[in-house]
Amino acid sequence: MSLSRSLILAFSLLLTLIGVLAAGFAYWSAQGETWGLLDLQQNQIARFVGDGSSLKVSDMALPDHETDEDYIVEVVYPDGRATRRSSTAVTIPNPSPEGFSEFDAGNTHWRLFTLAGADHVTKVAQQTVVRDELTTNAALGAAVPFLVAIPFSWWLVYWLVGLVIRRLTEVTRYVERRSPTDTTPIRLDGVPGEARPLVEAMNGALSRLRSVIDQQRAFLSDAAHELRTPLAAVTLQVGNLKARVTDPEAADRIVDLESGVRRAAMLTDQLLRLARQEAEQRPARDDGVALDALALEVIAVLSPIADTKGVDLGLVRADAVTVSGYATDFRVMIECLVDNAVKYTMPGGEIDVAVCVDGETALLTITDTGPGIPEELKDRVFDRFYRVADTGVEGSGLGLSIARTVADRYGVQVEISNRRDRSGLIATLLFPKVRTRVPA
Repeated sequence: MSLSRSLILAFSLLLTLIGVLAAGFAYWSAQGETWGLLDLQQNQIARFVGDGSSLKVSDMALPDHETDEDYIVEVVYPDGRATRRSSTAVTIPNPSPEGFSEFDAGNTHWRLFTLAGADHVTKVAQQTVVRDELTTNAALGAAVPFLVAIPFSWWLVYWLVGLVIRRLTEVTRYVERRSPTDTTPIRLDGVPGEARPLVEAMNGALSRLRSVIDQQRAFLSDAAHELRTPLAAVTLQVGNLKARVTDPEAADRIVDLESGVRRAAMLTDQLLRLARQEAEQRPARDDGVALDALALEVIAVLSPIADTKGVDLGLVRADAVTVSGYATDFRVMIECLVDNAVKYTMPGGEIDVAVCVDGETALLTITDTGPGIPEELKDRVFDRFYRVADTGVEGSGLGLSIARTVADRYGVQVEISNRRDRSGLIATLLFPKVRTRVPA
């Protein structure tokens, strides 16, 4: 469960408990206060009646509880005068203890207040069901606002927790927007004090990771540099040896040796290229690269290799569009993708390169007629040294990794997908914030 949900649940339960307890206390308190007010009212009525000369006798049935005639008043005279009653529907016990008492009359229960005067005794009775109804209504009136406030408190907790967590959410979004290769420290601006130790620990981890990555890059670069000279010497010696060998069996072995040396040299070059690309930082200026012209240059460079293999490599669409970045880096990225297509396209196949504009974005697509790749491996082919098994194609498994490295640094989206019309692969580069221009 997330931190925000835990806080919302905890505070909602706490406020609900407080609301229920407050409603219960208000209900109980209002009942007691209302009961006391009704007792006070009976006392005041008894004192107001006096000797009972103003009473009008009524022998009607008990009145409706909602009228002001819920009280029955009786004045008893010790000197033998006739008792005065406001109603003869109920007989009040006589004698009755002074003050408050209760009695039953038929199916009704009554609360009685008796006040003894100099020459008379005044009694005021009221049905307890009426008192219960009044006290219940008053108690509910006191408790309901607390109960109604409980759902409102839930919304308030949700809003307040969201307001507090929003600062952490902003940090989370900032981290999510970072490039996978970005190891710069996370900004502490706006980070709550409670979360600052966590962010500082993450910065410490990023610093250690950056140190390890720098060491790895340095090792790759140094190793590739150190290997270039001996590989060049070995290549020269293999060439000299090949020219002097006349035995067919030995010549075949030299061909295998030459192929191995060529693969080692290609791996060294790609290691150097990868080390350089990973060491580069995001560009601070805009060269204004003509993407259509750059694609044509790459095709011109790789066309001899494609022609030698019997692969038709060409530019099928070239919208005039300019993208932000460095031409040298974009050339490396496009070369890696086109070279990969040439390697995996069988003789007699086709590779179509297209540059097109779609709103504020530009698309460069490389469509080949090769074998394609299994769907579950589409993400793994961008890993270093990973190669799809059983393809029979020479390679180091670094080309797509180099292309992804350049793309991530410039915010270019690179995707690969299998063709739907036939076997083959489509590599797509999506460049954001492009500028169209009039072709020369």
